Amino acid sequence: TRDDAVAPRRQIAERRTVVQQLLEGRTNRWLRVGFVVSTALTFYCHTVGIAFIGFVGVLVLLAVPREKWKDWLGLFAAIALLVAPAVYQLVVTPPVNSANPYRRLNPLQAFAYMIWAFGAGYTLGPTVDQLHMPDRMSILLPHLPIMLTVTVFFAGLLLLGMSQLQKRDRVISWSITLWFIFPLAFALLGAAITVHPFNVRYAILSLPPFIALLALGTQSFSVGWVRTVTLGMIGLISIVSLGNYFLDGR
Repeated sequence: TRDDAVAPRRQIAERRTVVQQLLEGRTNRWLRVGFVVSTALTFYCHTVGIAFIGFVGVLVLLAVPREKWKDWLGLFAAIALLVAPAVYQLVVTPPVNSANPYRRLNPLQAFAYMIWAFGAGYTLGPTVDQLHMPDRMSILLPHLPIMLTVTVFFAGLLLLGMSQLQKRDRVISWSITLWFIFPLAFALLGAAITVHPFNVRYAILSLPPFIALLALGTQSFSVGWVRTVTLGMIGLISIVSLGNYFLDGR
């Protein structure tokens, strides 16, 4: 029957996130409360959550007509009120010691390493300890062929995914791209103005859009065997990296 055909779609609609439902115009009070609390809690999970809150704010500016912006001001004011105690504590007692005083910020190198770590993890190539050594560049040289190959492979899929998404839907494209950029930019800014060096874990909120863009990039290949080879390479890299994690004493 028609009702039976509509039911699955209705269930999918009900599984949309709180933000999606609010952006679509639903004004349920509990949706608003859920949005405010869950968004504020990202900052209490880790300081890098502030970058995600910033991204959500920009997403609203992009996706909501200007005449409706005022409806969101109260929500973001409530979020600001909830995170104010944690922000105050961070300002009053900032970290004074660096996790690694030898590391200097190189944005291009940091971005390349983030692509590498997101795609291959920490157990392919050099060890994490080696990457923190003052002379790490000389240590990296034997591993450069595999590191460059994997980094270029994932970066290419990332750019291809961005291109495909831009053709499909500009608003969603900007949303995913900004979701990817905001946490990364926050981590780079933090490394530039604080005692903390850049670390991939500080940009971890960029991982979900990274995976989404990889999926889109892989799906975009019209030739079946190319898509299969691409998926095979991703699987092989994952298997080798996980094998090292469990079996390699380093």
